[in-house]
Amino acid sequence: FDSLQCHGHVPDSAQNHMSSFVTECTRVAQALARCTGKTLLLLDEFGKGTDPENGLALVAATLDYLAGLPLQTRPWTIFVSHFNNALDLVSDAARSCISPLTMQCIEDTDAAPEAAPPVAGGPRIVFPFRVVPGISSDSLSFHCARSAGMPEALVQRAVQVAAALQDKTATFASVRLLPSVIDPETEARQLRQYDELMLAFDRFDPEHDPLEPFLALCRKCR
Repeated sequence: FDSLQCHGHVPDSAQNHMSSFVTECTRVAQALARCTGKTLLLLDEFGKGTDPENGLALVAATLDYLAGLPLQTRPWTIFVSHFNNALDLVSDAARSCISPLTMQCIEDTDAAPEAAPPVAGGPRIVFPFRVVPGISSDSLSFHCARSAGMPEALVQRAVQVAAALQDKTATFASVRLLPSVIDPETEARQLRQYDELMLAFDRFDPEHDPLEPFLALCRKCR
């Protein structure tokens, strides 16, 4: 190789008068400008510093751009990204130039204790730290969260919200109304209070009904 061009972690700093994402784009732009056909280009998590949809679009566009370069100027590239579906957005010509790889993980119900524990009744995950052909289908976020020691109720709530968001009819507003991971008695009480509030809202006439009794009921159900 004639040079090594790379983009990795970008620390936040007010000294350079640029956001972390502008700094990220600047580094990638400089790396692309310096590349030749004998350059090793390493890009790690480009696009994570902005809106997820825009980040995904930038990743796909970058892959298209690199694959579209003439062979004599196209760098040897290792592009690491958590945008698992980026390859679905690149052209067929670009896809033919890309060899997707992923880190292997194995489901094992008889795994050693140090393996990531199961989440929501799922199997344990073993990480052999082996690169294999393919594309990751799951970030294993909840396994990582639990193995890092995050509270069980928090992890189970995240699993619940994620399942709701996978339903294409779900909205962020509806997810907020999902019952939290709490004991059945408390959950039943909260549901009763919710029903009381909804009934009170249906019956309340702001033009004729006194406001104070209605507010008192709201405070009672808080």
